[in-house]
Amino acid sequence: MLRIGIDIDNTITNTSNLANNLLKNDINFNGYFDYHNLSKSSYILFLNKYLDYIECNAGLNKDVCEVLEYLHNKGCYIVIITARGSMNFKNTEINTINYLAKNKVYYDKIIFKQESKLQACLDEQIDIFIDDKITVLDEMINKNIITIKFGDCVKKISHKIAKNWLEVKNIIDTIINNE
Repeated sequence: MLRIGIDIDNTITNTSNLANNLLKNDINFNGYFDYHNLSKSSYILFLNKYLDYIECNAGLNKDVCEVLEYLHNKGCYIVIITARGSMNFKNTEINTINYLAKNKVYYDKIIFKQESKLQACLDEQIDIFIDDKITVLDEMINKNIITIKFGDCVKKISHKIAKNWLEVKNIIDTIINNE
């Protein structure tokens, strides 16, 4: 059974799109267009104000539910491994679980508070990990974990690249067919 680990933000969901729209429309953060560029104190203020809303309302990336259901039907075990919860905002875990249920996102297990994600992947014996952050994937490259960089990528990297969930499906189908 292939074990697949998947990040949530900007992989399952399009979190940055919603967060940055909220940021641009809030006069308290005038001049900022990407919440990742806020100072630490402004970032905390932004999350205090909007995190619950973002966790409950970020859009799903196209085809994610269909592909996860397909992978489940192919016998894959799906583990969501997320950094959500690491900053100890009180509603993060319940917001996330409710969001995934409401949107019918299939998974077998979810692990919160994993900023690095490598140890969780090793503990869960993950074969393939999908994330939007190259730095997260780089940690896994020497541990025999196949990595898929989700989203656009302009530089040459040593990870497979999937711009969308149908490309993720095709990459995993190729891996399954070559086993």
